[in-house]
Amino acid sequence: MNKKELRKICRHRRDALPLPEHRFLSRAICKKLTQLPVIDKAASILAYYPHKTEVNLLPFLQNKIKTKIICFPKIINNHSMTIHAVRNLKKSFTPGFKGIPEPVSRTKYQGQPDIALVPGLGFNKNLFRLGYGGGFYDRFLPACKKTIKIGCFFNLQQCEELTAENHDIPLDIIITENRIIGSKKKQM
Repeated sequence: MNKKELRKICRHRRDALPLPEHRFLSRAICKKLTQLPVIDKAASILAYYPHKTEVNLLPFLQNKIKTKIICFPKIINNHSMTIHAVRNLKKSFTPGFKGIPEPVSRTKYQGQPDIALVPGLGFNKNLFRLGYGGGFYDRFLPACKKTIKIGCFFNLQQCEELTAENHDIPLDIIITENRIIGSKKKQM
């Protein structure tokens, strides 16, 4: 099965979640994130603004924005991604690429974030994610050598048919509502 077909299947699975269950499972994933020691140690976190039926991490981020630098991606010329720190999750965004909220700030965050919370349509047990096909994270993450890459997914997004390609970047950790997959060392 090719990635285009897998994207369609994984998107359908995620979109089929009833809204109350989506909220409940998103909260469970936020709670698991909070329990990771590596989150407490991090000074900066690259996050994503939830679009449509992605895992909603905003409650977790709202709690962390008081003590950490929280960055969000901005798509430039439909090709590359830059990251920008925000101080307010309600006022710091404007619709961007494909309607996804992006930071209004034009000041790029300098340096590598300690943590990258990465969205996607699916994942496999080998810590590879199925993105949306734009390649933004695949182009951005190789420069983040020290960044711990955490994928946030609903368990129903697991897709073992997914095979990695040369340009795919594995995650360090995957968090779902009922498990944490990946390096125990990276979680500390």
